[in-house]
Amino acid sequence: MDFPKDIILEILLRLPVKSVMRFKCVSSDWNDTISAAFLRKNYLSRHGKNAPTGFFYSCLPSYRSKTRHNKFISCTAMETREFESLDCLQNLRNVLASSKGLLLLSRNHNTYHVIDLVSKKHVELPKPLEKYPHAHVGFVCHEQETGGRKINGLSYKLVRVGGTFPPVMLPDNEAKTRAVETYSSKTGKWSKSTVMAATGFYLGQLTAAKVIGGVFHWWDGDWERVVAYNPDNPKGRVKLINLPWDRGIDGYGRKDFEGTQNGCLQFFFIIHGSIEVWVLKSKREGGSYLDDDEDVVEVSRWTLAHRISFSEIGVGHSDFGPESGHHYPLPIAIIPWNPHIILLTSSNEIISYDQTERKIEVLYPYRFDEFSDEFVPFQWPVWPCL
Repeated sequence: MDFPKDIILEILLRLPVKSVMRFKCVSSDWNDTISAAFLRKNYLSRHGKNAPTGFFYSCLPSYRSKTRHNKFISCTAMETREFESLDCLQNLRNVLASSKGLLLLSRNHNTYHVIDLVSKKHVELPKPLEKYPHAHVGFVCHEQETGGRKINGLSYKLVRVGGTFPPVMLPDNEAKTRAVETYSSKTGKWSKSTVMAATGFYLGQLTAAKVIGGVFHWWDGDWERVVAYNPDNPKGRVKLINLPWDRGIDGYGRKDFEGTQNGCLQFFFIIHGSIEVWVLKSKREGGSYLDDDEDVVEVSRWTLAHRISFSEIGVGHSDFGPESGHHYPLPIAIIPWNPHIILLTSSNEIISYDQTERKIEVLYPYRFDEFSDEFVPFQWPVWPCL
């Protein structure tokens, strides 16, 4: 007996995604229905809000371990996950970036893999055009446009800026430009281009860019600026964003930035037992700072938006053990999907600070020695991406 199509769709929307995928082999009609953009979009709309969100990080599970493990810490549940059981991750120890549910991993600076944790599929990208001892990357995904009723997952782009770390210092006129390699899944090839800034710049220790509004943002080498590059800008211009940060002040050297939901950039740091949050707005009402026609953003453009001392929220010196070596929490990251929430670490806990509610919440315990410098935000996909 044939069921009405709307009933079939409703049944599929209620099933776990693994069960939905099994029905592809029933017939070509079922395969077409499950592959249709309509079903994918409706499934994401219904289940996407409940998808776990959190951060990947790489750590050594013990002092004697030589192999780093990839772990996922959840912002929505008191849990961590390890992915050593996935064959495709056994030899890939560095989670570099994520975008729309896809992960970019690498075992070195010249080999890259894109992985879908739902379908367990992974793609090894062709070798880059140049081999570098160190490379900074940016990874971004877009909905695949096919022009038909089917949608074949996502297309993605990887940008790679080669160099050394620490960087070799160059004369200012030479440090203004960088050679860039770009891989596109649409062409399956790498291409070369050159980017240019108004003054000399160097990229910092952290490898992967934050993607805000489709634009790559890297720390510079001195942690005093953010280097922003739009891969879709044919002019190849780099925007240098000076930060409201005095490097002469001991803020533990740990700070972070992230986009906001209204097209601004926010930057925070911990200083003298307080959290400060600064915001960069557009010059135009309702616009984005990314669209402003300026190659260098001065410190004066920033506005102090939030400041609170740890004593006001009940955090003091006694909350920290000698393992941390610090008197106050260290920042991990701003949560991209909830940019008013900042994740912090104490000597034995992960805590969150809500700027709106002006309160902290203990999420779960952790070992201080486990953590790395790079935390990759990730929203768990509910539908295959590859």
